[in-house]
Amino acid sequence: MPPHTTPLTPPRRRWRTTSRTTSRGLRAALGTVGLLGLLVGAASLLVSVGSATTNTCFQEGPASPLAVVSESGDTVTQTLSWWPLGRACKWDRADGNGTITTYSGTWASTTLAYGSLAAGATLLTLTARVRR
Repeated sequence: MPPHTTPLTPPRRRWRTTSRTTSRGLRAALGTVGLLGLLVGAASLLVSVGSATTNTCFQEGPASPLAVVSESGDTVTQTLSWWPLGRACKWDRADGNGTITTYSGTWASTTLAYGSLAAGATLLTLTARVRR
């Protein structure tokens, strides 16, 4: 090659963002966030349901000061509570007039579980697009 010539180099290719690539990236990001939201919500539900399946009201509570507390443990029944998410303990009243229900779930965990599920499902629905 003669000294006065230079090798031809191809022009540098610059990345251009178009509305199509931006839209794809945004959809991918929102879809990922939506999937993570569904996973967090499902995990929260599983933990809450798992803690409510064993009868631990007598040992862990929550107990009411108006409830009968005896050594036998037959004065309390436990069920799963969906609102608030957790366990519901139904205690016999000490005065014999019915039962008292106490809840172990918190509104923060309920909001986290249901909010994550709703947000994740919404984001996945919005990002899903049928290609033709």
